[in-house]
Amino acid sequence: MHKKVQFLFQGIFFLLVLLLVYLALNPELIFHQQQLGFLSDAYVWHEYLSYPGGLADYLSIFLLQFTSIRFLGAVMFAVLLTAIAGVYGRVLNQNTNSKPSGIQYWPLIILAVLLSNYTYLVFFPFIYLMIGILLLVLKNGVLFTKKQWISSAGLLLTLTLSYYLLGGFGFLILGTSILLLILVHGNHNWLNISIIALSMLFVPWLAAKFVFFITLHNAYFLFQPYLSEYHPGLLDFILFFTIPGLIVLIRIMPQKVLLFLNKRTVYTMHFVLILMAFAVLFVSNINQAKKLKLDVGHMALNKQWDKLLVTVKEQASDDRVIAFQTNRALYFTGKMTTDLFAYKQKWGIDGLLISRVFNEEVLLPTTELYNDWGYVNEAIHWGNEAVSFRDKSPQIIEQLIIAHIIENDMQAAKLYVNILNKFPFFRKKANYYDVMIQQNKIPETLLDKRKLKPVNDFVAGTFPEPAELLNLLNDHPENKMVYEYLMSYYLLNNDVISFVKNYGRGKVFNYGSVPRIYMEAIVLYVYNQTSTGQAVPNFKLDSEVVADFKDYLAIVRNMKGQLEIAQPILKDKYGSTYWYYVNFDSPITNKLHISTQSERKTK
Repeated sequence: MHKKVQFLFQGIFFLLVLLLVYLALNPELIFHQQQLGFLSDAYVWHEYLSYPGGLADYLSIFLLQFTSIRFLGAVMFAVLLTAIAGVYGRVLNQNTNSKPSGIQYWPLIILAVLLSNYTYLVFFPFIYLMIGILLLVLKNGVLFTKKQWISSAGLLLTLTLSYYLLGGFGFLILGTSILLLILVHGNHNWLNISIIALSMLFVPWLAAKFVFFITLHNAYFLFQPYLSEYHPGLLDFILFFTIPGLIVLIRIMPQKVLLFLNKRTVYTMHFVLILMAFAVLFVSNINQAKKLKLDVGHMALNKQWDKLLVTVKEQASDDRVIAFQTNRALYFTGKMTTDLFAYKQKWGIDGLLISRVFNEEVLLPTTELYNDWGYVNEAIHWGNEAVSFRDKSPQIIEQLIIAHIIENDMQAAKLYVNILNKFPFFRKKANYYDVMIQQNKIPETLLDKRKLKPVNDFVAGTFPEPAELLNLLNDHPENKMVYEYLMSYYLLNNDVISFVKNYGRGKVFNYGSVPRIYMEAIVLYVYNQTSTGQAVPNFKLDSEVVADFKDYLAIVRNMKGQLEIAQPILKDKYGSTYWYYVNFDSPITNKLHISTQSERKTK
């Protein structure tokens, strides 16, 4: 196969990966999921370089930073995967008239499945590439040199450094592959074979015993970064065992088959099939629910509220954190008092406030919400909780900068700006906050939040109950966001009595007229009070809302009070009303409660 044709196919593969990652995966969501910034100070160096495989881990985290910019992230993955194909193409080339003929692309089909997981680490394809480069170096520059002492010394040195770079499992795959390379070459240099075998046996043992503070098992078999929560699965192991597997396959495959595969027409058909398999598996294995959740979180972090609402409208979800971010978007677009029930509220108050169940995924969003409220002490509290889970997250560091600026604690804000400045891809943002602090040019949005800081002491809980929201509102009656969240809390909790008792606080916001869903709640309250013979305040009711409520009741009566039968009609006509929520969607009505982030159980 002519080299120009091979380069052409590599270019086509590069473009395919670039487009798939950019359009279908969106690398920015990978960074939003993993939130792992790259630092280069002495402490971090010591942390990552203190164990075998730490150097590869450190370099893979550097590569991860490119995913914080969508196009650069796509380019990074395209370069990484194309480099893997190119390197292994040369490793598998036996220096005969035959070539691997596209076989080197087969493992990348497995990578297509793995890369579509947003929690998948760059570490693994990076290690895969490093093993290929080391094999190429050993094959072309060390193993088969004519001077035995140079070959043996170079082999021993390369193996030792490789162990430090790759870690236990990567070293195991490399050693096995080197042995197979020697065997398939037919040049059975028993001294080199002995060096490889003894190195595989004793280098990890010596490292665990005398050099690194690691267990013997990890010294030989560790297959992930020490500081990672990702757990390799079967596909990860299969991917790495394809390295020695392909070396054996090339050896045992008849020469006629290799020559046949090397024909331009056959090679082209083979390559097209590989591209198709890669594209189909990549796209089909993207977890769309996970992608939506990350996309919504990323849009919320970047204040893209209108886009967020359009997205969740087009892609309905029962996820609690998505409901939380949707409610934030409703407030910031001025629709919380009109469209609250036009969006799924299956979680009730646990979709409005998400801290009842304490886990890592609620920390950053809750910090953002408290910054929105001007509830700065709790924003700092939750930001510090988040840092305890992800101390290298630029997103969390930024929220702490914002919180301390609102607090008017510029010394603390500057401290976090200095930390953010250590992340190479976030220096521009750090400089923005630094200028803000140094020149005291605080945006009006943050100055407004500063005015909303609580001034009176009260007990704060992990989950804001109405008493806490009322304390915030008593401190600052002009805090519109807290007011609308309090009113939404009452409505989502089926508590129209408390709602009616407190909704009058909203007069200071000059709504003009009572917002639609508030009027729906008032009409329901009047109906309930009247039905039980209790006194009703003299409300000025909206005639259109009253007429709709009468029609709602008429539909139920026509179905002889059987709500299940009436539901389809009611959903079609009044599915976005408070009445429909109370009858059909409310977790209180349905006697459901939250037990975990993604599970609801019957009491």
